Amino acid sequence: MREKQVDKFRSKFRSIHILLFDDVHFLIDKKQTLQCFFHTFNELYSNNRQIVITADFAPKDMRPLSSKLKSRLEGALVVDIQPPDFETRLNILRAKAETMMTPELEEVLHIVAEKVCENVRQLEGALVYLTAQAKLSGTKITPETINKLLTITTRKQDIKLLLRTVADHFSIPVEELIDKKRDRKTTLARHVAIYLMREGYNFSLAEIGKELGGRNHATILHGYEKIANELSINPTLSNQIDEIEEKLSSPKGYRTAYQTV
Repeated sequence: MREKQVDKFRSKFRSIHILLFDDVHFLIDKKQTLQCFFHTFNELYSNNRQIVITADFAPKDMRPLSSKLKSRLEGALVVDIQPPDFETRLNILRAKAETMMTPELEEVLHIVAEKVCENVRQLEGALVYLTAQAKLSGTKITPETINKLLTITTRKQDIKLLLRTVADHFSIPVEELIDKKRDRKTTLARHVAIYLMREGYNFSLAEIGKELGGRNHATILHGYEKIANELSINPTLSNQIDEIEEKLSSPKGYRTAYQTV
């Protein structure tokens, strides 16, 4: 659009054979983009093209979503994606270790498969991190050192998951929690993230500030205190905090895929 090539853009995406679209829920409050997406979807659908869409919500829970697009999504094959079980996680790690040409330390892979169970990205990321640390330090990956390294990895993953969950709840990109945007919705979401990082995960103010774009101690403390002070007098805010905490503690998957066949 910046280059005034909208027609070229539409032509490109309406002539493809397969459309893979992640995080479609981020388009919910973007009316013009959503309208363009709907027409692209329709044209591909009418031409029997393959469409795979992922989102953090089922179509019926995407509000406000046009009834036309909602009916299209609900009419497709809807699949709820759950986290992989232990055997699947272990097989994924074995395959990843092979592609990385890392010797298969079965005991180590078992430990990683037991401790990292959220999703495949975190699973593979943990193995990559452990392997990199072992190479940098010149030591072997052993059961004795793996717990310490995984604690660091898990802590970083906790932050990413929390920020993603808060951003999804408020229907904004994670990047907006970190950058300088200060509209009312983004500021509230950022303050909620600060509160949860402090209360739920016991991160220090300095750690929180570092994760949120290098904000200073005073800014983080202000955000935390604002939410803490409002909770007892604002039931809507209290309910929002409860909903986010429930999502964070849920053992279920964080993705639902909508696939047309």
